[in-house]
Amino acid sequence: MIFLLVFLLMLLLFFVVLINNYDIMSPPVWVVTGFFISAVGGALNYSIWGDISDKTVGVIVLSIAPFILGAVLGKRIRLKTNVNLAYRKRNVQNDERHLGKILVFVMNIIMLVTAVLYLQFMYQNSLIGGNYGGWQHMFSFARIALAGEDALNMGIGLSFLLKLCFGFAYVQTYIVIRDIVYHGYKSVNILDACSVFLFLIHAILSGGRTKMLYYVVFITTVASVLSRHKHNWDKASKSAGFKYIILGVFLGLAFFWGIDKTVRGSVYGTNFELWDQFSKYISSPIYALDVFLKDPTQMKDFAETETLYPLISIMNKLGANIPFTNNALEFVSYGNTETVITNIYTAIRRYIHDYGYIGLCLLMFLQGIIYNACYATIKARRIQGIKLLLYGILVYPVAFYFIEERFLNDLFTLTMLFQLICIVLFWNLAKKKIDYGL
Repeated sequence: MIFLLVFLLMLLLFFVVLINNYDIMSPPVWVVTGFFISAVGGALNYSIWGDISDKTVGVIVLSIAPFILGAVLGKRIRLKTNVNLAYRKRNVQNDERHLGKILVFVMNIIMLVTAVLYLQFMYQNSLIGGNYGGWQHMFSFARIALAGEDALNMGIGLSFLLKLCFGFAYVQTYIVIRDIVYHGYKSVNILDACSVFLFLIHAILSGGRTKMLYYVVFITTVASVLSRHKHNWDKASKSAGFKYIILGVFLGLAFFWGIDKTVRGSVYGTNFELWDQFSKYISSPIYALDVFLKDPTQMKDFAETETLYPLISIMNKLGANIPFTNNALEFVSYGNTETVITNIYTAIRRYIHDYGYIGLCLLMFLQGIIYNACYATIKARRIQGIKLLLYGILVYPVAFYFIEERFLNDLFTLTMLFQLICIVLFWNLAKKKIDYGL
């Protein structure tokens, strides 16, 4: 059945690429591509992991179809800001705003101080997690501690600084990408580049791959859209945008390998293969979903809800007393000659658990509308700026549907709200200058 899934997803991929005029940055193309790559990884490990059920194949296809239908509708809606494309192509402009040098210098110092405080926080937690090897083993044991109940609380101060730095760094990253796309690498200001480098340190200090991979999605999205915008979205611009997608893939693999070697290799040794780890990361969610679908009733009591944790957290902070342990799911195992253990089930598991199959289809349909309407709106704009910046930050759930649910669990949180406020604040602090000479 895993080979049938690969075949069906390949057909779907050809279909969505065709109906989106070969625009591989289109959200439905991302969704299908993610599941296709995951299924291919499972097929390549067929002799080790075994097969999946026909029910799993049907549910995956069932979940993708509403997203594609929603995307078709979303493209027509275009958030009611439909701009005549011919007019836009004659009037392409570039928002050349930059943050003041003094502000950038001060914020870079704050980012550096925050990195030191973050490093100290992670090391102290690693000691709680049983760290016996000093700094070399810090990340792995810090992750163990943070997953338990004895971890140190981050504190309001450090939490605030990390969110502030997040907003600043993403604005700076957008500015650096824009300068490279429109004016070349030599145009990048050294202070702006330092902001990006310092945020990479923050991402590494988080101790996991997730934050870094989301950052790669942002970079790839912004670079590809700006590249195509620069060339008026003509046929030639497809190759220009494609090179940034390829670069994003290689960046993602490089960060995956580097962080995996640092975080996991420090404890489990260096005798692990990159492909083995990568294939488990991208493909194990489908097999875990298969375990869930075979008997979902066994897992019903693990959590009352699997998608409303942000809402419950907000309500509890406002004085409610709703019991809820954590947002992690239970571990399951699968495999024939090798046993793989995971607690990642794709986004589908959480939707089915909380809302059933009708809710799954409805949620995917609505997200298809939202994301493709936003993307179509960005394509229609003469001046790229804050809307593309925000879209690049919020689009990562689309790229990771095949791994985990991020739309409800990440975007509808107070943390995301505060980060977006910081982004808008820094964007409006930037000095605006429109370049009409493109």
